Amino acid sequence: MPWKLFQANQGHRRYLAYRKARDDAARPQKHQRTGYEVALARSVKACPKAYFNYVQSKGKLRESEGSIELSPGTLAITAGEKAEGLLSYYYTNRTLPPRLVQEMPQLYITSVEVTVEPINLNKHRAACPDGLHPAIIQPLADILAPPVAVLFNLSLNQAVIPNEWKMAEVMPVFKAGRWEISGNYRPGLPGSA
Repeated sequence: MPWKLFQANQGHRRYLAYRKARDDAARPQKHQRTGYEVALARSVKACPKAYFNYVQSKGKLRESEGSIELSPGTLAITAGEKAEGLLSYYYTNRTLPPRLVQEMPQLYITSVEVTVEPINLNKHRAACPDGLHPAIIQPLADILAPPVAVLFNLSLNQAVIPNEWKMAEVMPVFKAGRWEISGNYRPGLPGSA
């Protein structure tokens, strides 16, 4: 009965007219977007930041999770409660491989090895996380190499790593299931896939 009513009221013809109008309205937008993407692709070398901003704008970002159920009946609502709850869950459920005691071979880093790295930096890239641009670091490579080599060797000899090297931003990555349960998240780094 509904199908006959649909055919009698020329529903299909109206749908085809709607589809044509929709496609006609969307066509200029599609051409404009395609033109922008082609222009962006041509200017990647000159403006890499614009390209990466566009790529990131197309990705799905989830700002924060909703409330997380820590145990049956208790919810974590604030960011601190969520962080503590996920941390305690990760600690209780992690499995560490057995520690192998292997002696590390004696390493010595020369200033020549340290000089090579800044010289190979692409000066057209964005600034490093420390805020120094590669165009500033490259000319100073010969000056910076000896103290950096001394720092590396001192760190290796004392078997101590600076705290800044140990710090990492770990974010909860959703696996599957209900969003509210802390067991449905795994720890992950923001830049890793």
